[in-house]
Amino acid sequence: MDLVFTRSELLDVNLPEEVLGKRFEDAWRSTFRAAAKRALVTAGVDDRVSFILAADGTIDSDLTSVLRTFSGQTSGRTTMSSYGLHAVRLIRFLSEQGIGLESVKPADLARYKRFRMGSGIEPISWNSEASALKSFFDAVILEGIRPDNPCSSPVLVWYNRGAQSSRQEPDFITLKQFERFRDEGLAFGRYGLRNIAFANFLLMTAARLDEGNDYGIAELPDLQAVRDIPGRSIPHAIRPDVAKGYKGRIVRISKTALDSMR
Repeated sequence: MDLVFTRSELLDVNLPEEVLGKRFEDAWRSTFRAAAKRALVTAGVDDRVSFILAADGTIDSDLTSVLRTFSGQTSGRTTMSSYGLHAVRLIRFLSEQGIGLESVKPADLARYKRFRMGSGIEPISWNSEASALKSFFDAVILEGIRPDNPCSSPVLVWYNRGAQSSRQEPDFITLKQFERFRDEGLAFGRYGLRNIAFANFLLMTAARLDEGNDYGIAELPDLQAVRDIPGRSIPHAIRPDVAKGYKGRIVRISKTALDSMR
């Protein structure tokens, strides 16, 4: 059982003609690529929706349907990645004992909590995982698989009471330290220029990772457009469907960052 996500941007990648043959590649570029994109939109699939693959590589439609509902209750690809892993870990634990989501009892969850705490997880980290699993069972209810949420049972101590993160002063680095990390660390390797550009974008806009990943090459303004805008930065609209809490906003990208991105 594996948790996987789509990467729809790969549909825009043109393969060398010798990989699958010129006739197939021509048909893909002229017809099938657009059809594949429409099919994803029609099915309601985006890169935040995770899928569960069975051992034989086929999609587990029932569990995937629950995860699709689950993804609609969370914001951001990063959040769904961690929440989805929590859910799949629980599903594997239950399946090894022959227990389905429709028959999970509070006692089963109590055993799972003991199992996780025995693995060395911190109490505060378990509380975060427990919250994700409670939301997961809310999705199970919405899918009509069961009428109740076993995490909410009054006899189950689901959260570690009193567990909280220690208060500490945030750590900061200077701009000079960041530039050294960027130019001597991120710049190393095959994708050095891309890494530098992405770091500059995040630093200058304060955008989140999902928001930065959504920036497409079609949005990159040409040199003349940059020159025509006064000041040292230009506005960029972050789309609501990738923004935290689905709240779109306008950020500013410095012209220096745009140079490295170009």
